[in-house]
Amino acid sequence: MVLGGGEIFRQAASLVDRMYITRVHTRIAGADTFFPAVDHTHWTLKFQEEHKADEKNKFDYTFETYERVEM
Repeated sequence: MVLGGGEIFRQAASLVDRMYITRVHTRIAGADTFFPAVDHTHWTLKFQEEHKADEKNKFDYTFETYERVEM
């Protein structure tokens, strides 16, 4: 597992064959760190599960799993 900021994700990108991503559907004022852009020609979306905001989660969010495309 790789956990970290944007630079750590960029450095590890070539080493992983699966990504588990949680997309939080909002914009945070002052946010300056973002997950690097994903070249989707190298990845296939295998799983996606959407969730609405509720009493525990202030924003809508989506769980996604991607697997690297064999080349």
